[in-house]
Amino acid sequence: MYASRAWRSKSHKTLIYTATTHLPFCRKGFDAPVALPLPSLSTNTEGLMDWSAGESQEQHPEPGALPAFPRMWIGYLLGVATLVAEIVAVTLHPELLKEPLIIPPLYLFMANFISFVYWLVCVYEFHVVVSRATGGQYPISPMRAAWFHLIPIYGLYWVFKWPRELARFMNSRLPTPFMSPDRTGLAIFIAFAVFLVLDRGFGMILLCWAGSYLSKCLRYALAAPRASPAGPPPFS
Repeated sequence: MYASRAWRSKSHKTLIYTATTHLPFCRKGFDAPVALPLPSLSTNTEGLMDWSAGESQEQHPEPGALPAFPRMWIGYLLGVATLVAEIVAVTLHPELLKEPLIIPPLYLFMANFISFVYWLVCVYEFHVVVSRATGGQYPISPMRAAWFHLIPIYGLYWVFKWPRELARFMNSRLPTPFMSPDRTGLAIFIAFAVFLVLDRGFGMILLCWAGSYLSKCLRYALAAPRASPAGPPPFS
């Protein structure tokens, strides 16, 4: 009986020795842990990375703060200064009333020139604001809006065209249109005609008055929730 137990114990030790000696994978399994692949974890991780990458690609940067609107109060000051320069010029040179084509004094010429240039700057700034608000999708660029005033004959039509297109753009931002594009263009055209033909100082004040109305309406249109487009944009 004792011999049978000893033989079984010896046979069991011999079997364990043989297995651990001649089967290397068993020794690895006991000596050190084996890093098993985790296909489910890696798959989920890759899927999460792909999803986050796709989401980042779909996200669009939010538009920053809009640039400054035209400072119409400077235009009002230039209009008043031009009126004062005209009064001084007529007082010192009465012949200007009789011969309007004579070369004006330098201070009067500079007042007229600076007023005209500043109005072009205001037109440029209007379109910079609109271009930034639309992400560059507005068809009239700021440089085009300003420099087209200098084209002979067509410049007169352009003075009517760009305010009309701006009014259409503002109407497209709101559920209910609140501006008449033709009347808006006509108001700017009349003010510009007064500036060119009748009186530069009074005409500059009229232009700034119309520009102040445009600025107020544009602020309101850009601040209001945008209406869902039902078709192509109304501006061209």
